[in-house]
Amino acid sequence: MQFFGLGDDIDEHITQIKNNGSYKLTGIYDHNTIAAKKIADNYEIKCFAYPLDATKALSIMDIIEAKLTAFAV
Repeated sequence: MQFFGLGDDIDEHITQIKNNGSYKLTGIYDHNTIAAKKIADNYEIKCFAYPLDATKALSIMDIIEAKLTAFAV
């Protein structure tokens, strides 16, 4: 599995996720919530609401990771 941190260039991360088929988010920051929503929207994953606290954000990262991993199979 490839490992990516999420910085400001979210589109680039989405491209890397598409190209590599899997990913791992590192850390939960305010911009990661935005990134998680953008990634989820990109993959038509509609399974969370806002606003989020860090615990919910971690759960969402797990959901997104599972969905993206399934796409890679």
